[in-house]
Amino acid sequence: MTPSLQLTETCPTHQFDEFACYFLECVYVFPKNLTLLTPPLQLTEENVYEVMCAADMFLLPGLKRYCANAMAQFLTVGDVVTVLQTARLFNLPRLEDQCAEFMADNLEQVNIRYCVGAV
Repeated sequence: MTPSLQLTETCPTHQFDEFACYFLECVYVFPKNLTLLTPPLQLTEENVYEVMCAADMFLLPGLKRYCANAMAQFLTVGDVVTVLQTARLFNLPRLEDQCAEFMADNLEQVNIRYCVGAV
């Protein structure tokens, strides 16, 4: 049996983008067929937040952690505060710690971006 890609039947597309619904369907509904998909599903900076929202709504803690790990890999000085807020919103203490460590490691750039520019 091949996975159904009728997203409107399995996922509230009015709240999540098409990729988040497709990702959830392939990984959690049809995990055996995941290897048959081309190109392979990957979280990117553009889609990781949507997948995180969907994982939170559907109570999928493993997928939330997977998204949090991806967010930690994508951290930049420009988005570390936003990711920190997201970590707090979704109750992800490890991601919070990773953001704090990133900010400590890049304190000068973070200070210039957020503190000096805000005065």
